[in-house]
Amino acid sequence: MKYFDQQVWPLTQKKWFMRLLPFFVVAAVYGQTVGFDFVNYDDNVNVYANSLLVGEFLGVFAQVWSAPYEGLYVPLTYSLWALLVKISALLPYADYPQNPHLFHGANIFVHGVNTVALTALLRRLLRDEWAALGGALLFALHPVQVESVAWVSSMKDLLMGFFSLLALWHFVLFAQRDDSMNRSLRYALGLIFFGAALLAKPSAVVAPLLAAVIGFYVLRLRPKELVIMLAPWVVMALPVVLITKMAQPETQAIFIPPLWQRLVVAGDAVTFYAGKLVFPWTLVPDYGRTPQFVVAQGLSYLTGVLPWLVVATVLWRSRSPWVLCGVALFVVAILPVSGILPFSYQAMSTVADRYLYLAMLGPAWLVGQLLLKFKGRRRTWWIFAVVLIVFVVRTLVQLPPWRDSMLFNTFVLKENPKSWTAATNLGVVTMDRGNISEAIALYERAIALNPGYVTAYYNLGVVRARMNENDLAAWAYHKAIETGPYFFMSYNNLCNLYLAMGRGNDAVAIFQQAVRVFVDPKVDPDLAKGINIGGQSKAAADNTSRALLYNIAGRFTLEMNQLDASIGYLVRATSLDPGLAEAFNSLGNVYVEAREGEKALAAYLRTIELIPDAAEPYNNLCLLYNSLNRSVEAVAACQQAIARNAGYADAYFNLGNAYFALGQDQESASAYQKTLALQTSHVWAAFYAAEVAERLNKRQEAIALYRQAIKIDPAFAAAYLNLSRALLRSGKREEAVRMYQQAKDLGEHDVMMEGILIR
Repeated sequence: MKYFDQQVWPLTQKKWFMRLLPFFVVAAVYGQTVGFDFVNYDDNVNVYANSLLVGEFLGVFAQVWSAPYEGLYVPLTYSLWALLVKISALLPYADYPQNPHLFHGANIFVHGVNTVALTALLRRLLRDEWAALGGALLFALHPVQVESVAWVSSMKDLLMGFFSLLALWHFVLFAQRDDSMNRSLRYALGLIFFGAALLAKPSAVVAPLLAAVIGFYVLRLRPKELVIMLAPWVVMALPVVLITKMAQPETQAIFIPPLWQRLVVAGDAVTFYAGKLVFPWTLVPDYGRTPQFVVAQGLSYLTGVLPWLVVATVLWRSRSPWVLCGVALFVVAILPVSGILPFSYQAMSTVADRYLYLAMLGPAWLVGQLLLKFKGRRRTWWIFAVVLIVFVVRTLVQLPPWRDSMLFNTFVLKENPKSWTAATNLGVVTMDRGNISEAIALYERAIALNPGYVTAYYNLGVVRARMNENDLAAWAYHKAIETGPYFFMSYNNLCNLYLAMGRGNDAVAIFQQAVRVFVDPKVDPDLAKGINIGGQSKAAADNTSRALLYNIAGRFTLEMNQLDASIGYLVRATSLDPGLAEAFNSLGNVYVEAREGEKALAAYLRTIELIPDAAEPYNNLCLLYNSLNRSVEAVAACQQAIARNAGYADAYFNLGNAYFALGQDQESASAYQKTLALQTSHVWAAFYAAEVAERLNKRQEAIALYRQAIKIDPAFAAAYLNLSRALLRSGKREEAVRMYQQAKDLGEHDVMMEGILIR
């Protein structure tokens, strides 16, 4: 390596440069992802649509540390995301309150730091700068790492890798006994970092086994020493394992084959991963290799048994501890997600690229050893350089599909046409872009691929409701409840749909069904009141689900004009989930009914803060300002609503009312006419437009508009009365008399008008 050190790259003689080089390489290769958006492949659940991360940081911090979320207890990761949310609020040009560019930059940073940490660990074990660098670069740049770096949600894997590497570093230094730090402190630091890794992602439970492999094969420690050293690590891992098992509910039903077949599934996973390490082509986030798929393939029994035979042969025949170490590091790291023990993601696939993040320690170690053993052979280094360049090119090719949700899901469906998740997620994207028919086709495709996929039914219900196909929407929500009875949002949306349809009894029935499934009467006795739950609930509702139930209860009691009870329910909802915009919106509506304007104003402003792109809260704010005679502010609020939804008829109507109050008749008339253009059956828009036309001395236009109002509502007494006046002013006395008689028959009369007409 003297040639490289002195002739090619004099900078390599600088220790600082060699230490930071891996980080700069990572930044150069993955830097393009900083410009990427989020993808709706769990980024919505974890980050950009996660109400858990919205609110005061200390409150968010308390929530993520107090309970699991979405089946995982990863409070350290969520704490980091919450911090990034707060920082992103200070940055411009984000498509969401959460700036995707900041989150992608954080992923690159952590991966770069991990590569630097791994370089240091390998340098310590190999005692060679260049061999350590080579192994670390393979770890950093191999195409299988793209998913972990380019996917925001995979920060769990990156953070777990970071703390696991620090734990292994301190374990190695403790075991080697040749550094200046107090050994007890060194051991304590290793234990603390292992605990942090567990809190970043529970799959860090393999870290003690990785430490044992390194200790046995590299550091030559006796098994007894390893047991003594690592027993506290195992004890620390037990609570996390228990919490994780409890957090993954039985509702995430997957096919669980017998143990001998699970060994085949695990072996097949090892073979699959080994193939992707050597030939990293056709890498896709959803491989669809479920346990059912594997056991149904005859070839899988060969691929499932072969790796165990290979591992056994290596253990028996190999005389090279470094080979055993590399193989063991790789296999041990993937054990928790190999399929021997069932886990929830197996409903989609047993294998995923991100599961290899920490397992890449094994290949990195093997490459470092090979480079060390052939250190003096320049050809070896050139071969390694060529292979690394090929891998970098593949990595660069693999990155662009992660740019946004449309590219991502299209790519996944192209590589795996049977991916029901990609079909569903692509349906969400097309629906957001206004292509409703294509969205429906994609949801139906997902259902055909997996008739038990609750999310596809749920999304189909959402799009049907958006199209006002309420009966079809109700059917889809019922199917979602039938296939996934523990998916709360199906109950929530169906209940709200029935309320909108005026089917109050059906809404109550769905609400009661949700309470029976989700509510613990000891925790939420108000919700359980009068409902026969039959003991403890079957599923523990998270705070957001509980808040939504309180929100529905608040709406029910508002319908029954029980304002105090409604306010109580809705205040409880907002305290359970301070990021639940619809609860604040409902609370504002109740305060309006209770004539508590300032409280209503605060609730609506909070709603707007949470969902600034939504039109309805601005329209509600406009209504409130109109009721408070704050017409200038009402105009501004309605204009904001219209800017967010140009087809919002009610917002134009309320804007017309605000202009009317300000005496700006031309603007008021224009707003009412726009309302009628969008909603021809809006009787009050026609009526008020007629009144404005009279103020503008457009009598014939006013007469036509009064007639339009009467056509919409033939029992509209005030319209008959005003039409009678307008006709009289136009000299059409006979018709004016008839219209007045109609008004009088409907209960509307004017003594002065009557005197004029009968004169």
